[in-house]
Amino acid sequence: MKTKDLIAMAVRNLLSRKLRTFLTILGVVIGTTAIIVMLSLGIGMTESVVAMYSSWGDLTSLEVYSGWDEKTGKELKLDDKLVKKLEEIPNVKAVSPTLSKYVTFRVGRMEANLNLVGVKPELMEDLDLEVDKGRTLKNNDEFNLVFGSETKNYFHNPKSRSYTQKEVDVMKGSMEMAIAKETFMDYGMGGAYSLESADKDADTFPVKVVGVLKSGSNMESGGSAYMNFDYMVKFLKDLESKKPSDRQDKDIGKYYSGVKIKANEMEDIKDIKKIVDDMGYYSFGLTSMIDEMKDQMKIFQAIFGGIGAISLLVAAIGITNTMIMSIYERTREIGVMKVIGASIKDIQRLFLVEAAFIGLLGGIFGVLLSYAFSFLLNVVLGSAMTMGMGMGMGDTATKISIIPIWLVLVALAFSASIGLISGYFPARRAMKLSALDAIRTE
Repeated sequence: MKTKDLIAMAVRNLLSRKLRTFLTILGVVIGTTAIIVMLSLGIGMTESVVAMYSSWGDLTSLEVYSGWDEKTGKELKLDDKLVKKLEEIPNVKAVSPTLSKYVTFRVGRMEANLNLVGVKPELMEDLDLEVDKGRTLKNNDEFNLVFGSETKNYFHNPKSRSYTQKEVDVMKGSMEMAIAKETFMDYGMGGAYSLESADKDADTFPVKVVGVLKSGSNMESGGSAYMNFDYMVKFLKDLESKKPSDRQDKDIGKYYSGVKIKANEMEDIKDIKKIVDDMGYYSFGLTSMIDEMKDQMKIFQAIFGGIGAISLLVAAIGITNTMIMSIYERTREIGVMKVIGASIKDIQRLFLVEAAFIGLLGGIFGVLLSYAFSFLLNVVLGSAMTMGMGMGMGDTATKISIIPIWLVLVALAFSASIGLISGYFPARRAMKLSALDAIRTE
């Protein structure tokens, strides 16, 4: 029997019992939709978490802080020797020592408390610190700074009765930087930052903002101000020299607040982190949090997929039942086909094609219905999550359901396979029917 004749006969047989065929296909549609939607929720939540963490920081970077040598019992601080060792690690794109100091910037009556970060100008591009306005830092810059994209929104009037932030054009007008006189640097295990005393008396310095970073950068860089690293070391040393000798911080310039490692790819962070941790230092990267979250999401996806698989199992039983009933109804027809020359393989193929059609059609309509459900979930629940949890990126609503093309293809192949498997035993039953006994059947 030719393939086109086989397909035509299979379609005709399915259409002869429209209601039964429809109900059987509906079972496959429900099962396919359940699996796709359940898995799409897991994929969507994973993507949302990655997007949320991406807004918090750079996924290809690793922050290194001081650690502890278990053999000697001494604290491992961050110095130039460590920087050179880190630069030799495979797949490391750049290593930048940093100094951090919280200072106050004033523009007229407005002021903002920002984290002043020392960074080497030649490493700004490697650290993805790209400017939107103005220019990047240069090696001869002193009080020329680069501000993060969100710093303009951090300014407020300290004398106002209500704390209201107001947008300020940081590149226009005069600006000064105020630093409390009683500060000291902490190079301890939790990361090293300058700590302000309660002394309200402060030194002030005129500064100029020569550049603003591109918007869309992570929250870490978006809310910081950047200064030439070498000059910041000199600047902090000069401040310390004005203090009594017994209160001066001798470690400025010798040890660093932190060291930032920039990897070539996000996938390299895991191996780099292991090397750093084995050296005894503490390291932190957002990718480790993402990996943990992905592992949890895989468990949820397995649970969701299992729930959907139960529906598809019920649909498979329905296909088997439909095909068995079809054999009982068409026993005489099967006998006639065998008598006029149809091979047992043709009989088997006919029932397998019918079962596969049921599975494939159910899969196609299930995919279409899944897209509709996914759209509704994203519109209703995605928008609610964006407003309620602040997980949306920019003005885009959070997508809690994502259906990738591979999931569609797998679902179609799986539903068609379910049809074939469900129709296999009924097809074998039809093959084994005796032609004479089948013809005698009323």
